[in-house]
Amino acid sequence: MKVLTKKAEKATQMNLKAIPRKGFNFYDVIENVEKLIDYEFPNDGDLIRKTVNELYIKYYSKIDHCYENFMDLANDKNSFKKWFKLSYKLTKKLDERAGFLLDLYFQYTMVENSDINSDLLIHAWFEDVEPFYTFKS
Repeated sequence: MKVLTKKAEKATQMNLKAIPRKGFNFYDVIENVEKLIDYEFPNDGDLIRKTVNELYIKYYSKIDHCYENFMDLANDKNSFKKWFKLSYKLTKKLDERAGFLLDLYFQYTMVENSDINSDLLIHAWFEDVEPFYTFKS
């Protein structure tokens, strides 16, 4: 018998898509993350998207679809300082799922690369985000 956690009940109400480990569609992950951002940050979803969009425009040419370039900028801390401050502000009173969710959103938005989404970021979904919104036995 499966029992729903409160978060899983809410996920069901939000119509989150089940993501299979094989044959997944990363656009389904993106759709789920978008819904979860609106759920977890009901007053800040627009601010999150606006901030990431500004950084995307500013650093698009430096990242150039390359995850390593993105990580070099992220390790610099000054490049994405605005994001780190916002992320910390929004998550400091929440549990780790909020941080994982924002990290995944930030990464897949900043690095438009289907190989990275399929190979690396899908693991962030399965390991860090999905467990908070699935059925518990």
